[in-house]
Amino acid sequence: MDRKVKIQCVSMNTLFCAAIGRAGNTATTKLVVTRFTAEEGQVVENLTLDMTALAFDGDELAAHLGLDDLKGRPILFNNIDTNGTYTLTYPVTVEELADLRKQVEEQNPGEEITDETLYAVILNAFADYSSPDRQSLWLASEGSWVVLSMTIDEAQKNSKVGSVDLEVNESTYSPVEEIDKYLDLNTSKVLFKKAGNLDVKAAAAAVKKYLDKKYTFKTSIESQSMIKSMKK
Repeated sequence: MDRKVKIQCVSMNTLFCAAIGRAGNTATTKLVVTRFTAEEGQVVENLTLDMTALAFDGDELAAHLGLDDLKGRPILFNNIDTNGTYTLTYPVTVEELADLRKQVEEQNPGEEITDETLYAVILNAFADYSSPDRQSLWLASEGSWVVLSMTIDEAQKNSKVGSVDLEVNESTYSPVEEIDKYLDLNTSKVLFKKAGNLDVKAAAAAVKKYLDKKYTFKTSIESQSMIKSMKK
């Protein structure tokens, strides 16, 4: 009795459907292979990225949110509004960013180093230290900070990079009640990490690699899934 055997394989975004007729162990027809492309995620041509960054007194915020781990140092908070699917956020000090730019310019004479290139490299090279969430709390120190962010659409076709400058000291702390505008009642979902301590040498090497090879930094869905599992 003849019967058809169907085989389905998946490779990247292309699917293969193969069919063959068989009678026992004997093929009765030629192998027929049909290739088709799986539907990709949503493409967003005009990505928007609106980020709010606030500084808080750690002791006061700890009491307000009931999170003792926030005590002892200033806290940076970011809230990201975007029509993209994935986001990355990472705060660095102004000094770290200046040192990085200086090293990159020395290593790549004659190359134009745009802010977008620099920020995208940092966010991707240090993705395991970045926050993949749209809201994050960061244990910081007083001084001048730049909060970097990047958003990308589900199809990984378009990305947008931005930054917010933030002075962190007693005179710039926001009232702790200000955070209530952004957080729901379950603050356990807000990622809490230590900000700063950028590895300038590693970041400079990553920028040089990018400029040499011009490869894309659009983070894959698989990588984002892995990043989201990291709660360092």
